[in-house]
Amino acid sequence: MSADSILKLDQACSAAEEFQKLFYESFDKRRTVLDKLYMETATMVWNGNLVEGSKEIVKFLETLPVSEHTIDLLDCHPILELAKEAMEAYRFAS
Repeated sequence: MSADSILKLDQACSAAEEFQKLFYESFDKRRTVLDKLYMETATMVWNGNLVEGSKEIVKFLETLPVSEHTIDLLDCHPILELAKEAMEAYRFAS
């Protein structure tokens, strides 16, 4: 494995760890700030319930019972450049 690949893997793991900590701490203790983690046009399906828009997602999440998450394992992978280009092209085409 090249040094560049190892660096990208380390960056992906670090970002994933930071994100999961931020997301689940917010989910468990401050759900009102979760809208900052979703795009305004986000769509979520929860047990068959369609929720559209970051504000509506947070409203829905606030109706759920109080929770406490414990993350035991996290799996992450760097996104390949080709995939990034495809996502960017899709975003601009939409």
